[in-house]
Amino acid sequence: MRRNTDHILVSQAGNLLRPKYLDELIAGGLSLEASTGPEYRHRLPRAVKEIVDQQITLGVDIVNDGDYSKAGSYGGYLMDRVKGYTIEPVGESPDPARPAKRAGTSERDRREFPGF
Repeated sequence: MRRNTDHILVSQAGNLLRPKYLDELIAGGLSLEASTGPEYRHRLPRAVKEIVDQQITLGVDIVNDGDYSKAGSYGGYLMDRVKGYTIEPVGESPDPARPAKRAGTSERDRREFPGF
């Protein structure tokens, strides 16, 4: 682990906005097929270099690729690489008589901040 006693090390976690030339190709993250295609893979290195350079310019100590390689969503990225999971509609239970255990990860925010 990198340590520093002069300042708090800054990192970034999660998705960063993709450049337009990359985002348009994958329809804003909705096209998993396009995000694994040759054109996306051709454009990806340029986009990663740009976002890493931007993080360095802003003073981020521990840079990353902005999750550009996970072009759809992390869930889509995971489903494409890990076997044994199934997707069920959010909020639905396999047994209609039994309520779902939990909703999607953002369900509470949707309830508390409708329209946001």
